[in-house]
Amino acid sequence: MKTRITLFLAFISFAASAQSIQQVTESHFAALNKHDTDLLVADYAPDVQFYSVSWEGLKVGPAEVKIAYSRYWKTSPDLIYKITKTIYGDNSATIEYETTGTMTNLEGGSPAYMQGKKYTLKNITIIQIKNGKIIYDSTYFDQVSFLRQMDFFNQK
Repeated sequence: MKTRITLFLAFISFAASAQSIQQVTESHFAALNKHDTDLLVADYAPDVQFYSVSWEGLKVGPAEVKIAYSRYWKTSPDLIYKITKTIYGDNSATIEYETTGTMTNLEGGSPAYMQGKKYTLKNITIIQIKNGKIIYDSTYFDQVSFLRQMDFFNQK
């Protein structure tokens, strides 16, 4: 009987944890689609470790999150995030999603041929959550697909 109670309590704990992880994930993607950096950074722990294949190295802290997403949204003000699949773990979520946008406001150093180009990317983000806050965020996408959509390989 004691084993059944322990298993039941473990299940209840996991279900509550998964619900919290799901809530953080949903809040996170709602903030992304609103392009609201203040709402977005509220999901992160003060010492969050943040990584993307689109830059070198690991970033730390919500200020870095704010800088990164502000750049994305400035470059592509129509950027939309659409979740296609989510897998929840004990303290993590793996989220597959598509992003679509248009290269409207190019950053310094970006080639002029990218101006006005639309893109759709498949992405995977892995987040780890502790006490209702994201403590780790790692995002991956196919950079070659992005370059193809920007017509990079047809440039001379």
